[in-house]
Amino acid sequence: MREEILAKARDKAKKLREREISLANVEARRIVLMAREGSVQKVCERIRSELHAIRADAVAYRRSLAVLMKESLAAIDSPQIQLTLAEQDQKLAGALLLESSRDEKVLSTSNGRVKLKFNGAHDGGGCIADSDDGRVVFDNTYARRFEQAMRTLRANIIEEIVKRHE
Repeated sequence: MREEILAKARDKAKKLREREISLANVEARRIVLMAREGSVQKVCERIRSELHAIRADAVAYRRSLAVLMKESLAAIDSPQIQLTLAEQDQKLAGALLLESSRDEKVLSTSNGRVKLKFNGAHDGGGCIADSDDGRVVFDNTYARRFEQAMRTLRANIIEEIVKRHE
C-alpha cells in the first residue's frame, strides 16, 4: 500500500514538473517573441523616419514625386486620371506636369489627361491616382508603399534576427 501511494505521488510530482517546465518554455518563447517584435518595430520606425527625411529634402522629394506620379499614371488605363496629392505639393506637382508636358513624357497635360486634386492632409508624400469612372484607384503614397514593402521586409528582418541569436 505504501509503495502504491509513493508511486502515485512520484507520478503526480513528475507530471507537475513537466507541466511547470512546459509553462516555463511557453513563457520563455513569449518573451523571445516580444523582444523580436520590439526589434522589428525599431527597424520599421527607423525606415519610416528615413522616408520623412526624403520628404524634407526638396531635391530628393522632387525626383521621387515625379517617379511616383509617372508610375501612378502608367498604372491606370483611362482617358482622364485624377491625381490626389497633399496640399503642400501643389506647386511641385504643377511644375512637374509642366516640365513633363514640354518633354512629352507620361505626365502629359496637353490632352487634358491629368487632373490634379489636393487635400489638406500631409500623408508623408506621394499621390493617389483615380480613373475617370472612379473604379480604379492606385495608391502610390509613401505610406502605402511602406505598408506593402513591410510585409516582405518584416519576414526578412525576423529571419535575420533569428540567425543572429542561434
